[in-house]
Amino acid sequence: MRLKLGLTHYLVILLVVLLVGLPLYTTLVSDGSNVVDVSEDDDPVRGDPDAPVTMVEFSDFACPACWSIQSILHSILDDYEGQVKLVFRDFPFVSPHSQKAAEAAQCVFDQDPSLYWDYHDKLFERQDEWSASADAVSFFVEYATGTGVPDIDQFIQCLENGDFTQEVQKDKDDGESYGVAGTPTIYVNGHQLSGVPSYDNLRTAIEDALQG
Repeated sequence: MRLKLGLTHYLVILLVVLLVGLPLYTTLVSDGSNVVDVSEDDDPVRGDPDAPVTMVEFSDFACPACWSIQSILHSILDDYEGQVKLVFRDFPFVSPHSQKAAEAAQCVFDQDPSLYWDYHDKLFERQDEWSASADAVSFFVEYATGTGVPDIDQFIQCLENGDFTQEVQKDKDDGESYGVAGTPTIYVNGHQLSGVPSYDNLRTAIEDALQG
């Protein structure tokens, strides 16, 4: 599945570039002296779980730059099928609804892991809709219904009870302990990529990891 960016997201990303400068979008791979032992925790995995290269993404569903790289990540996983896997870890901070969005995704994962990535993609695709809403939870419920979550009442209760509040906070705490300061932050076999990675940045890091 390939994701398409809307005009709004391109404009937001362009504005970020104009405000903070192009260096933010330059990606550098750390050298071998500062490889981080990044835990996968028990978070969702896309791709072959036994792949030799692991990308761990710390991300926020309300982050425009995180949305912008989703099609790149899809391409990487397609082109390196069986060689690379992606672990998604939450780092909510962009929107007042970021935390609850991450919890909603975890509630879906808890009910049916096979539905997680569809829900993950829906949160990114409709980012503008819920992130600025006064009632984001109603959208989260709508997306769960559309994704085919089997027990919507259980999903709502999961959100209301905050069943995964601590799980999401643990992801963020772990990220901060590794040096994550913003999103997206991606580690390739423990090597942190700084800024928003391009396809070529990721490919270089992956090829280096495959060569050991």
